[in-house]
Amino acid sequence: MNPRSILKSASGVAVATIASRALGVVRDILSATFIGGGALMSAWVVSFTIPNLFRRLLGEGALGTVVVPLVSHAVEKNGDRGGAARDFSATFAILGLFLSLLCVVVWSVCEVILAFSVSERLGLILTILPLVMPYAVFICLSGVAGSALNAVKRFFLPALTSLLLNICMIGALLLFHSDADGGTRLLRALSISVLLAGVIQFLLMSLLLKKEGLLTFPRILRILSDSPERRFLGETWRLALPGFVGAGALQISFLIDRLLAYCLGDYAVPALFYSDRIVYLSIGVFAVSFGGVFLSRMSGLAAKNDTAAMGRTLRFGIRQLLFLCVPAAAFTFICRGDLVRLFFMRGAFDERAFKATTWALAFYSFGIPSFAVLKVVLSGFHARKEMSTPMRISILCISVNIVLNLILMWPLRQGGIALATVISSVLNNCILLFILRGRLDGFKPEKSLADLAKIIISCAPAVAVALLCRDLVVEWGGKLSSAIPAGAAVIPLALIFGLAYLAASLLINRSELGEWAGLFVGRRDSGTR
Repeated sequence: MNPRSILKSASGVAVATIASRALGVVRDILSATFIGGGALMSAWVVSFTIPNLFRRLLGEGALGTVVVPLVSHAVEKNGDRGGAARDFSATFAILGLFLSLLCVVVWSVCEVILAFSVSERLGLILTILPLVMPYAVFICLSGVAGSALNAVKRFFLPALTSLLLNICMIGALLLFHSDADGGTRLLRALSISVLLAGVIQFLLMSLLLKKEGLLTFPRILRILSDSPERRFLGETWRLALPGFVGAGALQISFLIDRLLAYCLGDYAVPALFYSDRIVYLSIGVFAVSFGGVFLSRMSGLAAKNDTAAMGRTLRFGIRQLLFLCVPAAAFTFICRGDLVRLFFMRGAFDERAFKATTWALAFYSFGIPSFAVLKVVLSGFHARKEMSTPMRISILCISVNIVLNLILMWPLRQGGIALATVISSVLNNCILLFILRGRLDGFKPEKSLADLAKIIISCAPAVAVALLCRDLVVEWGGKLSSAIPAGAAVIPLALIFGLAYLAASLLINRSELGEWAGLFVGRRDSGTR
């Protein structure tokens, strides 16, 4: 294992992801300003959740996860990128046809329901959904294309295309934010902008596939005969089926979360959405960056049946993610109010929306390390083409999540739904790590617990310093200028927190700092602790 190589690939993806997340913050700020945190935002979130469900299921989920080891194994064992391209292209074409038919079905169902008398809020959802649903076709195909590119160690450019969605949505929000018609015009414009972003991203990803020799014109009729394309397609769907079941259950659980929150009133669904956006600022940068890189690396090791190296690589990934995400979770919790005020507290986002979002974020923030680590832990199974075990554990944890939702949502409202999600994620990680202990030579999850304890110790002084400085920073900011946005104190506080955390990490000699320093100064390590 070469830690420097892994960190270099992950940092390249992180740069693209940071750019996308920065634009995502701008998009969310504009959404809060022009749409707010009430009924209109609730309708948009529910409508956009449907195509996103398929993106997470097919694009970035089960199918995308299967493509990486299949293409990696084909290239690693046979050195045959042409054969992998032929087989992958057939799967690509079949997926496009399936999703296109699905869009027709969704459009037909919406039209039938609209023919009956429905509430104004449901009517708005059913009007917007057919416009935004075709996005699922293009974003799922783009996600699968990105997985194939990751399999041949191409990470940065595929990650960079994620900027397009935020750019298009920001443009729509700026151009069509007039609320003269109650916001319907704006939601229609947002739907069209989302579809436009999907089309452009699909075209760019197709060009990248063609450049890497991974896309050919598929001979669909050969899939009907006993051909390599048919065998590849069969193996893809055989491996993906458990993932579909697990990911499908996860997305159903996510949808149930939103529907239960919908029952709590107009502010609960947007509160979960906005708090989720803050939480995934760090998860999106760290977990997504490491997740794609680690699945590709682990798949190559699995093709060589080097389970010892897989165990070392997995522990390295968990340790690095904990080093980055534990302080992110601590800072998000102690500065949750400032973060919500800075990003969203303007325009149509009122005090009630602020309180609802801050309450949900208080619980969600504790899940940041677990949400991130799960991305890497799953690669220990997916790289070995083992999809059924994560599926069974996922369904178990989802069942726990739903039960906890029903128990916690009444006393804690949307905070209870967030807490249930965190608990089920921690349970999922613990079970999967225990199973991997017996599958990967030399892998001992208890060492990761020791790493976690040391990282928490490093974090404690940073939390104390940030809490001591918070009131002082806020007071100085108010004296300097009344034009400083509410919540802007979080920016210098983040710098103070980060410096304190780095200092504490140096004092207890955390190796992660040396590994990152080695990336920039060109030092090569031979392994990991």
